[in-house]
Amino acid sequence: MPKNISAATLMVLSACIIWGAQPMFVTFVVREFDPIPLVSIRYFTVGVVLLAALAYSGEKLLPPRKAWLPLFLMGVLSVGGNNVAQFTGLQYSTVANLTIIASLTPAVTALLSLVLLHERLHKLQWLGIAASIIGAVYLISKGSLSTIINLNFNFGDILFCVSMVAWAFYTILVAQVSKYVSAYSAVAWAGLLGSLTTAAYSNPDRAVCTAL
Repeated sequence: MPKNISAATLMVLSACIIWGAQPMFVTFVVREFDPIPLVSIRYFTVGVVLLAALAYSGEKLLPPRKAWLPLFLMGVLSVGGNNVAQFTGLQYSTVANLTIIASLTPAVTALLSLVLLHERLHKLQWLGIAASIIGAVYLISKGSLSTIINLNFNFGDILFCVSMVAWAFYTILVAQVSKYVSAYSAVAWAGLLGSLTTAAYSNPDRAVCTAL
């Protein structure tokens, strides 16, 4: 396996491990803090730190005009749609339910890519989509047909579904915006724009203060 592919694989696996550990910590944090300002502060801090690192490295900070709309939408989807929905959902549901629902994200992303980007899916990819859906349904129902028929979602589970779909759209936008800016710049600006937009939703009169 080429070194660059090996490194990329390790980075993806690391991201999966970090993401998997995050909900457990979030469960404790949202007991004490409101999700909206919490998420706003988190992403505002990340955005500022990344922009400072980019400035230090000499990379151009301002994205081209074509990138602003995708970056704004990325911010709304990742900060508000994904994180706020996920954090709020953990106040009503469980980490286990979040993990099961989130396992459908690759399948939803692939289907959206098929519809929106007209990307062709190979037989193996269709098999993976079917396997993830069947696996998630099995885990949710615990293998019981009657559970599936009488399946009920609580408010937190619905928010997890919103979070999953938002992240799928975000992933598609990442592929588009990467044509114009680096990964670090995309995360930085999406985080800043998303944090300020989310803070404005929380308190329109003091949006910037909330983010700070």
